[in-house]
Amino acid sequence: MTSAASGTGLLAPGWTGSPAAATTGDDAILRALLDAEAALTRAHAALGLAPAEAAEAVTRAAADTGRFDLASLTERARDGGNPVIPLVADLTRAAGEEYGPQVHRGATSQDIMDTAMMLVAHRTL
Repeated sequence: MTSAASGTGLLAPGWTGSPAAATTGDDAILRALLDAEAALTRAHAALGLAPAEAAEAVTRAAADTGRFDLASLTERARDGGNPVIPLVADLTRAAGEEYGPQVHRGATSQDIMDTAMMLVAHRTL
């Protein structure tokens, strides 16, 4: 039996494989979440609230979506009701001991979700 999360498009054949599917799928959402977190750290650095090196480290860590395990994020997201909580933990580790604490400073999970969803909408339209 195929998993309901497999994305075969059984109930959405017009959407599956479309350009919109590519820009609104899990990979696109992960990319947008990481972009939002990296932008937040860069904004803090621009305002002098974080070292420039922190912005560089977080941006570098967020650049490679391949380092983040979507299946693991999905599983761990169940506890908090959104993927931001486990993603922040993973991105913090990826940014390193020195600059990891700059990840997600001053933001809520909902702030990042909202920003990411607007990025997805913008990139889709």
